[in-house]
Amino acid sequence: LLVAAQEQGVSRMVFISTAAVYGDVRRRPLSEKDWTSPSGVYATSKLAAEELLLASHGAVNVDVLRVFNVYGPEMSDSLIVRLAAASRAAPVRLTGLDRFVRDYVHVDDVVRAILAAATSPFEGSRVLNVGSGVPTSNRDLLELLPAARRAAVDIGPEVESYSCADITRIVQQLPWRPTISWMSSMRAAVERERRHDDDTG
Repeated sequence: LLVAAQEQGVSRMVFISTAAVYGDVRRRPLSEKDWTSPSGVYATSKLAAEELLLASHGAVNVDVLRVFNVYGPEMSDSLIVRLAAASRAAPVRLTGLDRFVRDYVHVDDVVRAILAAATSPFEGSRVLNVGSGVPTSNRDLLELLPAARRAAVDIGPEVESYSCADITRIVQQLPWRPTISWMSSMRAAVERERRHDDDTG
């Protein structure tokens, strides 16, 4: 793909990577300067692709976007989306409450970050985190659910797992910052599910 881009005179590539390249063992927001510690084929392959693109030595301008946990419309695998729709017929299991922490970023904000990177005048290669910058525990999510939804949530043993973005660099280098909070989105999603239940129940 990089060779084809060079041959066609493409000036910029935006590669969508993942926060999983950092691993999940450090209990603090992660910056682009942090060491990587991928586990599993997905994160390892993303990091390998990053390294290949960043080694292109300026033949094509490259922005690597390390995207954290995406949620929102059509993101059916997102924990936020699944919790908002939790029911006894479709229960949700949480990996503990307080030690499992993620950075949830709305899909619309991710799209805006991609567009901002694609149209940036920056020359060279760089890595940018795309997240909300807000650490959110499973307990935080659960507390926004009405009682009927909470009854459909199974809470498993605590697992130490932390993944949150330091978004200082992207805010400084692109005309972008996250605009949609997971709290307002989750409240809206829960309300939509409630109305759906009322209409079908």
